[in-house]
Amino acid sequence: MENTRTKNMRDIASRIENMIIHYGRRQDITVRYTSIGDGNINRYNDFQRRYHGILTGNEYFMIEEPGALLYAVNVTGDSLMTAAAELMALVGKKF
Repeated sequence: MENTRTKNMRDIASRIENMIIHYGRRQDITVRYTSIGDGNINRYNDFQRRYHGILTGNEYFMIEEPGALLYAVNVTGDSLMTAAAELMALVGKKF
């Protein structure tokens, strides 16, 4: 069962993804929230883990296009508003 933080972070990811699709320059971008643990760290290859700083125990918004991880925004320990602001700052510059 998802906790409240996970639900809220996934909602933020979905809302910002919709903003990219409606107002940005790309319609093929997805934004996901994930908490990295031993069960899902293997989803990312060694290069992605080093390049994006993906570590177990941390939380991220993952910005992807089909077949590629573009950005990982580390939001570990951030409040919901701070996490949303960090994601939106990157999205505003890139899309």
